[in-house]
Amino acid sequence: MQVPTAVQPHFERDVGGALHYVDPVRKPEATKYDSMSLNAGRPRPDGSIEEPGGPMMLAFAIDLLLHTTIGAAVWLLTTKYSPDPHRAIALAVIAAVTTSFVHRTIIQRLTRTTLGKSLFGLQLRYPDKTLPTLWQLTKLWLVGAFAVVSTPLQFFG
Repeated sequence: MQVPTAVQPHFERDVGGALHYVDPVRKPEATKYDSMSLNAGRPRPDGSIEEPGGPMMLAFAIDLLLHTTIGAAVWLLTTKYSPDPHRAIALAVIAAVTTSFVHRTIIQRLTRTTLGKSLFGLQLRYPDKTLPTLWQLTKLWLVGAFAVVSTPLQFFG
């Protein structure tokens, strides 16, 4: 017996043309929490989200610069007062990772944006205009942290 196509899982395009997986067994509101449907764009007057393109890459670079600058400052201060270089490096990495996590999850949840995104008027939202939860931002941060670590490792085989 074949299940009618209306109740089979499938992909649908939203108004912006992005593909979204539709699972008829899941609750309809669950589809809005698909992390791939998050948009980091400027809200338009009609409620849609403008695709950011270049500004999003610049916002990411500014945020990354902030995180690494704090890590570098911790490294400089630690090497000034401690002769152990391993301790300085460990503290610098911990500071940069902690800054990244707090900035991209907690601060973004409270203010709806990061420093880099705010300079371009960008916000992270779902197509239905809802904001991601702290847990969703944490999952996105973990995926990003994994990508930052795994991408350079691919060059070393």
